[in-house]
Amino acid sequence: MMAGKDRLVKEITMTDIVEYLKTHYDTAAPKTYNSQIQYLRTFFNWCKAKAQRHILENPAEDIPLKAEAWKEPEYLSVDDVRKLTVCLWKHREEDPHFILTVHSDKRSSMAIMLPSVFIWITRSRP
Repeated sequence: MMAGKDRLVKEITMTDIVEYLKTHYDTAAPKTYNSQIQYLRTFFNWCKAKAQRHILENPAEDIPLKAEAWKEPEYLSVDDVRKLTVCLWKHREEDPHFILTVHSDKRSSMAIMLPSVFIWITRSRP
């Protein structure tokens, strides 16, 4: 039996949630599937909170997440970082609270904070 408008939240079981996820998100990307579980966990944690106490246990708590594939991040080229730095410096008076952190594939990083232009650079050796 699926949860619906005629069921109390305390009547919803982990089986109901698994069935719901299978029906609506079984073919979705792992990130989408996991997001739905997180939303449900948050909702049921709210229902379980001391102020509400609609339920004693969170039925979504032990539902396993799907493994998400790790993707290599896309990096800016050195030339793009230079162009961005020039642009930020040029417009520093317009948005003085902008902070940019750049990480490269060589584990270098740079943080630029305008208008004082604080630059932090770290590099790992090849």
